[in-house]
This record gives sequence, C-alpha cells and structure tokens, in this order.
Amino acid sequence: MPSLPEKRILSVVLSPLEPLPPADIWLVLDLLRATTTMVTFLSLGGERLYPVETTEEAEILRKELGRETLLMGERNSFPPEGFDLGNSPRELSRELCQARPAAVMTTTNGTGAVLKAYASGKPVLAASIRNASRVVQACCNMHHVGILCAGRQGKVALDDTLGAGYLVDIFCRTFGTISLRDGARIALWSWQRQAPNLEKAVRQTDHASLLEKQGFGDDISFCCVPDATPEVPLLQEEGGKLYFAKKDRELL
Repeated sequence: MPSLPEKRILSVVLSPLEPLPPADIWLVLDLLRATTTMVTFLSLGGERLYPVETTEEAEILRKELGRETLLMGERNSFPPEGFDLGNSPRELSRELCQARPAAVMTTTNGTGAVLKAYASGKPVLAASIRNASRVVQACCNMHHVGILCAGRQGKVALDDTLGAGYLVDIFCRTFGTISLRDGARIALWSWQRQAPNLEKAVRQTDHASLLEKQGFGDDISFCCVPDATPEVPLLQEEGGKLYFAKKDRELL
C-alpha cells in the first residue's frame, strides 16, 4: 500500500522572544509597518534592501555602500536624526526607488525579527497583506512553513497576530488540509472573529492607535490593502551583507 503524503504544517510565532521551532521557511510579518515598507520598496523599483538591527549599523553600512543609498527606518515611529526616510511605505515613490534602488533599513521591531529568522538557517521572505497571496504561493513546495510576527518591544502585538491569521486563512484555502500548531490556531481564530474587515480590526489595536495619534493613520489603510503587489522579497547574502531582493522562481 502506498504511503500517504505528509500533512503540511504551519507554525506561527507570535512574539520575537519565543524560540523558533523547526521549519523549512520563515515568513516575517511586521504589518505596521516594516515588512510592508520592504515589499513596497521592491515593488516600486528598488533592487536591494539591507535590514540591520541598530541605527549605528545602518549609518556605517550606508557609508560603505555610498551616499546614493537610501537610509530609512524608525525609532518610536519616527525617522532617526540624519535618516533620509522613516518607516512609512507612503513616503516611497516609483521615481525615488528607481533613482536610488538600494536602501539600508532599521526599525524598532521588524528588522530584528528578520535577523532572528535568518539565524535559523532557512529561507526568509518578507510578508505583508499587500503581497499575501503571492507570499503564500511562494511556499508551495515547503512542508513546514513558519510565520514570525515582529510584535512590539518583544511582546505579542494584536495587529501582527491578525495579519498572521489572515495569512493562515489563505494557506488553508490554498492548500487544503494543514496541521496548524497552537500559534497558528490562535492567529487564525483572532482573524476569524474579525473577518472580513481587516482594516477595521487592525485600527482597534494598540499599535494602530499610537500611529493614528502620531499622524500615520493613512499608513494603516495602506498596510491593509490585500494583494496590491506580486513582489515577494527573499533575504539573500553576498559578501557578508544581508539584503532583500525580489524572489526569482528558481531561488526556492
């Protein structure tokens, strides 16, 4: 009798302080706003985005790469002194990204989560609502998929949990029967209680409320638009430097 195929497994890590379980690939999600900004940069003509953890690392790397390289990111939602841009995806334009196709980026939560996922030794993709269906499809040949939520200051963030649940829902509808680990079930249940209005649910979270008070309310709407771009950023390494670039079909 032929053996039955193994059931696909989906894990969601809700906080970046949790240890990562074994997985074949990691999708990193910082819904508001880092991974959305990464996806947007590449969708508008950017070619390489270098994620680093600290502002000091960002400044050193930008100096090494050249002044034409964009220096972007945030601390407490706003761009650090001397940075070209913050962490708002709406600051980006096609003209800017094509003219300056390399960027160095550091954020409070998102870039650290990217580096944690990279340390697992497995492929890392930048996930968002704006590339949700494509990033799920990019995992079609993977048995065990992990989603790492960037959270806020090491804690679980409801906006990322809702976004992860949205992705889990797409995985289940795309691939059928999937074995969901507890984190994936929590994320899916959180999303299902709010469906189908993702933006309304996200706007009720602590992080969104803070961004609204800081004048970034329109970013929330931007980050909640589903499938606005086909770009799937894949973390790659060259010369000891990590960077996101558009995933080619043969890279996974």
